[in-house]
Amino acid sequence: MSAKRKPGRRGRKVPPASLRETALVRYSAKSPVRGVLDYIGRILGDFAPQLPVEDLGESLERAELRAAAADLRGVAGFLGEIARRPAVDLPPADSDLCAWAAELSHEVARIAARIVRRLGPAPALRDPFPDP
Repeated sequence: MSAKRKPGRRGRKVPPASLRETALVRYSAKSPVRGVLDYIGRILGDFAPQLPVEDLGESLERAELRAAAADLRGVAGFLGEIARRPAVDLPPADSDLCAWAAELSHEVARIAARIVRRLGPAPALRDPFPDP
């Protein structure tokens, strides 16, 4: 199955975030901690393209898809945590959202699994701190 792009369609280009919103959700936009974390994320995003892709052990495209699968597994787990909230403590509308999060968790996990199956096993990485 190959993905085909529709000609003439341009979506709004959004750069990938270095830090996931799920990790930042409890920090308000005005929080100084959030500001520091956003800054660190920007530095990581600016620095990463300067690193040699040869160190990845596979093509950049494969490594990026593998990273996307890992992020999706994290999102699936995050949605699963939302789904496990006790419904008795929530208003009905939020309880319904928690049930929906359970469904989404399974869908996202399936997408991550499809990516990993398509890519095959990850390359063996060398130990960055070998014994002397």
